[in-house]
Amino acid sequence: MKYDIAAKVIISNAIEAILTKFLGIDFSLVEEIKEIPEETVSLKRSDFPFQITRKNGQKEIVLLEIQTTFSRKFVLRLLDYTVRSMLDYNLKVIPSVLLLTPSKDATGFYKDDIITFNYHAIKLWEQKPENFLDDIWLYPFLPLMENGIDFLDEIERKVYQDTKLDIYEKADILTATAIFTGMKDKNLAIKLIKRRQT
Repeated sequence: MKYDIAAKVIISNAIEAILTKFLGIDFSLVEEIKEIPEETVSLKRSDFPFQITRKNGQKEIVLLEIQTTFSRKFVLRLLDYTVRSMLDYNLKVIPSVLLLTPSKDATGFYKDDIITFNYHAIKLWEQKPENFLDDIWLYPFLPLMENGIDFLDEIERKVYQDTKLDIYEKADILTATAIFTGMKDKNLAIKLIKRRQT
């Protein structure tokens, strides 16, 4: 649960970088879709539904889910969100999942006797951290990437030196970085948190 909360805080600030760098989507406008009035408390919805406008003016829906551990049941939920979004908005829907831990089952493809379903699986463990150093809001995900732990000192230094971020934004980035580091090395995550408290 804490991983999902941290991811949501970061994604709300990093969505444009996620769309371009992880999904390769070229857009001119992105807007988060708020709950539609007909939704009830019991009705599940996607973690992050967005409407994008491409540079040619075409509108599409991007569904971005966050998963700590991947499962077949999750894919069926993503399929459910995808179909409902297609019916609600009558637009092309791009289903995607940001995977925080490795899974061989996260193929981007699901098939059974009835259904064939494609989705984007963003596998953080296959990404190279050096490709994302130019977007500070993606820094918390770097420890989950290939050899990402090696970048922790650089992450801290760049966050502290950044003059565009306020103190709360820096705290959000560093806290989320420590939380995700804990998925790889709990002792190192504790050291990061203690280092900030001194």
